[in-house]
Amino acid sequence: MVLNKINPEDILKEESMGVIYFKKMYFGIEAELVMTNSHLYLEADDCGVMRRGILAFLPFLKKKLQKIVLIFNLPFTEILSVRQGKYGANPNILVITNKEGLEYRIAVKNYAEWEHARLQILKN
Repeated sequence: MVLNKINPEDILKEESMGVIYFKKMYFGIEAELVMTNSHLYLEADDCGVMRRGILAFLPFLKKKLQKIVLIFNLPFTEILSVRQGKYGANPNILVITNKEGLEYRIAVKNYAEWEHARLQILKN
């Protein structure tokens, strides 16, 4: 939703296919990661399940709820550190820590590409 409002000319790097935001250690949700020359945005499809009635444990009585949620809109000045993490055998985990100490773990296709794009911005 918020990402639709970003001017396409301002987007330096964008990835949506295969991006997973690890909300908790063993719970990941599909997301879209966008880098502009001043901000890093992460937007995710937050799927929940609502169950109805006394027989709510039956699978056919559940209704999926899906909404787009902005996880963060971080200006580069608010990012304390970015490092490569690991999740199982996957070494392409972008670990971002903001100045408040909150850590975001995001699986991307190629960590090196994101790090290179970030370093190019910092040079300018």
